[in-house]
Amino acid sequence: MNVLISDVLSSSMDEMSMRFFWMNKKLDRMKAVLSIKFVMPLFSDLVHLQLAHSYPLLSDKINDIEDEFNVDYFYLGVEGATEDYSTVIEMMKQLLDWTIETNEQLNELINLSKLEHCYNVFWKLGEISLEYSKYISNAILLYDKAVSYGDNISKMDSDSQKWFKL
Repeated sequence: MNVLISDVLSSSMDEMSMRFFWMNKKLDRMKAVLSIKFVMPLFSDLVHLQLAHSYPLLSDKINDIEDEFNVDYFYLGVEGATEDYSTVIEMMKQLLDWTIETNEQLNELINLSKLEHCYNVFWKLGEISLEYSKYISNAILLYDKAVSYGDNISKMDSDSQKWFKL
């Protein structure tokens, strides 16, 4: 018997977990485009190793909450990633938009946990939200840097290790 996580909340938590895996896949695709099309090996590695690889860990945190309260969670399917980008600016704008959408979904999940009177989950999700704030800051930084460097993507690539942070 589970009274700490309602069925509707558990379902939404599974969807949030899926969104984090979705972000991982989209960032893996961005890494490929950065590396192959734009020839930005340093920046693509940072996006891949520091950003893309961190999203499954966020998913694990959602699933760990369900596990802690003895809820059987599900891994939902994630669509493919086949996007192409004309410019690095376009790509970083897409990343910023997706990061904000992911944050909105996380905030809706937090609100749902409160509406469902699942306060233990509410507090634990709040911790994830605080952690996710750095992803938003990172996405803003990456977009601003892309705009700042403009077409000088080789300079952006070589400088990226100086200013990339997560």
